[in-house]
Amino acid sequence: MPLLKIRSAFTLASITAAMILSACGGEAGTGPTLPPPPPPPPPPTPASVTISPGSAAFTALGDTLDLVAEVVDQRGATMPNAAVTWRSGDEAVVRVRSTGSRAARVTAVGAGEADLLATSGDASASVSVTVEQAPASLIAEGNDLNDLEPGTTVRVAATVADRNGHPAPGITVVFRVEEGGGSVDPESAVTGTEGRAETRWTLGMSGSQALSAAAGETSARFAATLCTRALDPDLRLGEPRVLERSDVDCGILLEAPDAGAYYRVTLVGTSAEPGRADDVALSVEGSGASAGTHRAVLTGWPGMSAVHADEDPYRERDRRVLSWIARPDGPDPLPDLRGEPSRGAPEPPRTRTFTWGRPGSVSDNCTVSRSATGVLLTHSDHIAIYADEAISPPIVARDAQVLADHYENFGQPTIQAYFGGVGDVDGDGRILAFVEDLSALGSIQAFVWMGDLLAKQDCPASNEAELMRIHEPWVRSNALFETAGVVVHEAKHISSHHQLVRRARAGGQDHFDVEHPSWVEEGTAEIAREIAARLGFESIGGAPPGVLVRDIELYHGRLLRGTPEAYGVWRVLESYGQVIIAQPNSLTLSDPYGAGWGFFRFLGD
Repeated sequence: MPLLKIRSAFTLASITAAMILSACGGEAGTGPTLPPPPPPPPPPTPASVTISPGSAAFTALGDTLDLVAEVVDQRGATMPNAAVTWRSGDEAVVRVRSTGSRAARVTAVGAGEADLLATSGDASASVSVTVEQAPASLIAEGNDLNDLEPGTTVRVAATVADRNGHPAPGITVVFRVEEGGGSVDPESAVTGTEGRAETRWTLGMSGSQALSAAAGETSARFAATLCTRALDPDLRLGEPRVLERSDVDCGILLEAPDAGAYYRVTLVGTSAEPGRADDVALSVEGSGASAGTHRAVLTGWPGMSAVHADEDPYRERDRRVLSWIARPDGPDPLPDLRGEPSRGAPEPPRTRTFTWGRPGSVSDNCTVSRSATGVLLTHSDHIAIYADEAISPPIVARDAQVLADHYENFGQPTIQAYFGGVGDVDGDGRILAFVEDLSALGSIQAFVWMGDLLAKQDCPASNEAELMRIHEPWVRSNALFETAGVVVHEAKHISSHHQLVRRARAGGQDHFDVEHPSWVEEGTAEIAREIAARLGFESIGGAPPGVLVRDIELYHGRLLRGTPEAYGVWRVLESYGQVIIAQPNSLTLSDPYGAGWGFFRFLGD
């Protein structure tokens, strides 16, 4: 029985194996073949980015804008959860920060243009952004614009800001005078980095003063007030008017009775600070006419002031001497010997010592610092001319004679008739002229010093004579005709010095009460020079003093020849022309030189 069981098992296994072999590789046509399964799809990736909105423009710093980026994959499907990176092409113009997976906020920080870039994977997009500030406010800036002098120029500025109050550079601001008749320069200006545009505003002469500034649709207004003092309208012709300093700080308004009125103005004034200089301007409202600006140096004398570029150091030295003489314990001037019985003019010595004082105080001026020997060149009854023996080449005597002849024939009669003579402290009846090298003193031609009228015992540097000093180049042939008039001019100063020292000593008053203001003194010295020239012109056949002379008359016959007399009149005519050309208006100029008579005709008018 056991053998049967084993055989049956073998039989079943064999059958099963045969069936399997038949199914796996049996004969063709026995069953169908199955396809392989498809591969899995690729994951979605960003293929393009779109930014909304597609551009941006800002008109004020600090403005913001929200942007959104849409990301699409390779199949055209939106990727709502795609990560987007934002970047500004110029962070000085705009800045950007992410506010979500696809959103961002852009902020304007500076003027200009920049691109904003949104990137997701390998895809990106950009939009252009511009920042251009628009003026939204304009603030007028200026110093104190109240109580200003008419014609004053002030600097004002306008500050422009955008809607958010940030300064706006690069904005054109237009300035325009609205009231007052003034002017502005420049009329337009571009704001800088601080948003400021500046200009210079010159105020008008009266009334309300207003200036506008405009940028875009915004504007502002500057207003200024004047503090003018109107003079009494019934001011009579030639009437002086004395004003306090506080009255003139802001200008003086003189109203004309009609548009055609003509005025001649002479500047006068006093100061508690002698030598203080002010700018003096004269203009006419509404006409654009101006006399320009001049330096006025006020004196301490309560009368007319010198309108001069600077104080004359020689006049300052004279002031110190005059103050000393005016003191009760001061020195007496040498006596004027003109009233003594005539002894005849003695012959002047062939040589004479001339002394100099030190610069500085009165004691310095009267201390001898150096001396020089003068050699007599020529003399007449009323003048003796010496020259420093050290001058090389020496002065020619015949040249000095030209000066002596002009003074003797025309200068001395003028000083005597018009100004009371020159005085005589040494009894010789002459003035002395010492020719020396004065180049160390600058461009001076000649001068006189009041201390020469004192006794040596009081002032050792005094020359005890009516003395003028002349710079040596002016006593040579090419300058003689000019110097002939200079001698007369200086002689007039000697005449004034005599009068001043005697009034000072007799009155015992402070020197400011007796001294001539420099413009009066220099102007009258020029009058003396001009009258002497007219007398000389008459002597060679020209028109006498008081008769009109035209330049054409200098070119007829013998007047064409060069002479001191013809030169003096020609010089006056030329000077008139120069003054009129330089200042064709009614302001009396400070400089009386060359046209003293015309200058003082202003006062006579």
